Amino acid sequence: MRDITGQRFGRLEVLEKTDARSGCNIVWKCLCSCGNICHVSGVKLRNGHTQSCGCKHDETARKTMLQLRETRPYVDGTDVYLISKMTVRKDNKTGTRGVHWDKGSGCYRAMITFKNKTYGLGRYRDLEKAKEARKLAEEKVFEEFLEWYYEKFPFPRNQNIESGK
Repeated sequence: MRDITGQRFGRLEVLEKTDARSGCNIVWKCLCSCGNICHVSGVKLRNGHTQSCGCKHDETARKTMLQLRETRPYVDGTDVYLISKMTVRKDNKTGTRGVHWDKGSGCYRAMITFKNKTYGLGRYRDLEKAKEARKLAEEKVFEEFLEWYYEKFPFPRNQNIESGK
């Protein structure tokens, strides 16, 4: 075992070895440059997988969001482009946005997010019922909102939505 106390890995300074293990790897107590204390396995420090307490990820996400907001229209925290396109993520196994399998309940869960708030639409044993709940919520929430948006912000601003820019 190599003592890495005092060494810096990204934003993390290693303070001391702990008695904890992650598999067969030593877990080290670290001080992040933002002031947070975190515990990280030595292998993750050495291979560069973990370089902060999580603050770096949060900063990157905020920066990305700000860049998107410069190129795509947002209203009250809602990405107009995203809800007008309604694409399904590649890792979605149900084929419908806002519907996923909930292992804990053994049911499909339907939900919708609008204006930075997520609403549960129910849990369903039948996938088609969950999809139907999501579709009804989209029609009620998104279509009404998009009609208002297109009326309030007519062409050429809507051109940005169509092109995704």
